[in-house]
Amino acid sequence: NSSSSNGRSGDKPKEDNVLRLAHAALGMAVSSSERGRDVHEAELQRLVQRARNRLRTIRRRKALGGLFPGIPGAAELHGRKAADAVLWFALAGVDDDGDDRGTLSLYDALVDIATEELLRFGSNASCRAKDIMH
Repeated sequence: NSSSSNGRSGDKPKEDNVLRLAHAALGMAVSSSERGRDVHEAELQRLVQRARNRLRTIRRRKALGGLFPGIPGAAELHGRKAADAVLWFALAGVDDDGDDRGTLSLYDALVDIATEELLRFGSNASCRAKDIMH
């Protein structure tokens, strides 16, 4: 129950966050490995689907942001967060090629965002090559 987790009743549930979902996937893989068991594939796929859904929402908001500047974009994936999410999903063993309807894969969508972020802040003096390489 989301209202009991934050102590306030009546609050709407928080939206998924791609980086948190990637971290959860990695945590699931590490935990399974420590116990010497296979990752629960159905649970991992649920996390991937939630991340895909969130990425779809972010893409829609960014598209609308060009028309309506007050609409929030993908602040949750600013900086290197999209690249971190790619790494964490990969380390968790996620294999995602998109779906039969031509949907971008999880990785393609995250790489697109990471590329946009590099174009956005990559020329700043505060953006060092060693940070990009990490």
